[in-house]
Amino acid sequence: MGVPRVLMDERKGRRVAREVYGLDVMGTARLPTDAKEAHLVANVGDLLQQMRGAGYWIHSRIMEAAMRAANE
Repeated sequence: MGVPRVLMDERKGRRVAREVYGLDVMGTARLPTDAKEAHLVANVGDLLQQMRGAGYWIHSRIMEAAMRAANE
């Protein structure tokens, strides 16, 4: 397919994409973490809160894991 990474949040779909199609899958909550690693943003927690405020549902455990990964 030539796709380096797929953005997908649905758990079952992520598993199928990885196991059946061999795709590298990441969730939306990882975007701010990668952006911080690339020095594009300063704070992952603030971005995730903004996403929630805009109506995007993110489980608290996912937010906590993303912030831990970003050393926040």
